[in-house]
Amino acid sequence: MDAAKLKPWTTVAFELLEHAERHRIAGGDFDRRTALIAYDNAIEISIATYLDLHPLQREGLVLRKADTEKWLVNYLTKLEFLEYYVTAIRQGRMAIGRDEILYFHRIRNDLYHGSPAYVPSLHDIEGIRAAALWVFAILFKADPEPLLAIELAR
Repeated sequence: MDAAKLKPWTTVAFELLEHAERHRIAGGDFDRRTALIAYDNAIEISIATYLDLHPLQREGLVLRKADTEKWLVNYLTKLEFLEYYVTAIRQGRMAIGRDEILYFHRIRNDLYHGSPAYVPSLHDIEGIRAAALWVFAILFKADPEPLLAIELAR
């Protein structure tokens, strides 16, 4: 399956993942900063996109409008939805906890608002990458990793 076969509403989140991957692979200081930001944005966009879908596009899952509005307020509330979705709706376990995702998000905030000269560690890049790929896969029922390999080979 290549990226063209993904559902159209996943395009923006997938493009952010692809953008992040290209910078992760390039590996320079600027690239590591950009990769972390793009992975973080992919997490947020994946959740926001999912919440904005019609139930038909969410395998029939109906969410109350008041709940959806509450979850769309900010990054933390989007992560609350993610945990609710995984644990209550899918009856699963969080592969990567909200606390870890929030840790990476704070690094992203530091890059934006604090020290733009900071270079994220490779460990942090790999951690947020794993989180972003997992969030995409769990919400959109598609493993982005093989699709990214195809796109990056082009």
